[in-house]
Amino acid sequence: ATKGGRQVLNRRRAKGRARSPVDADRSLKAAVNRQPEVATPLRFFLKKTDRILKRSEFLGLSKTGRTVRGEFFIAVVAPSRSEKSRLGVTVSRKVGGAVQRNRIKRLTRDFFRRNRQLIKGCWDINLIARRGAAEQTNQTIFVALEDIFTRLSRQLES
Repeated sequence: ATKGGRQVLNRRRAKGRARSPVDADRSLKAAVNRQPEVATPLRFFLKKTDRILKRSEFLGLSKTGRTVRGEFFIAVVAPSRSEKSRLGVTVSRKVGGAVQRNRIKRLTRDFFRRNRQLIKGCWDINLIARRGAAEQTNQTIFVALEDIFTRLSRQLES
């Protein structure tokens, strides 16, 4: 480094800034490595094995599954081939724009993750959002999903 460059670096160090973004990453990694008792983060997402992802699985589910209709959602359910229940979410463009569709998908996945125990056994569930779902509040969506899941559990037990 030149004399002027060293002066700039020294001024940055005096102000507490790192030399460059790379050095900032190094110092951040060093700080993280110094704290070995960092708690493991909680898992706020579904694994890929917990979701229905392939088009062929969605089509098979729609052909063979039972349907439960709610105010804002339709649930299609069939026995799962895997060892635990899986969720698929379908939100068409008729429901709303990308932001609304992603919000509905996020809320339904979150509800399933928290309330999966409501449904006994191993089932593949496809939740299809209806048109009015995008305008609802989070609380209303959670109530509608709870209604669907309780009706599903009653229907699947019989």
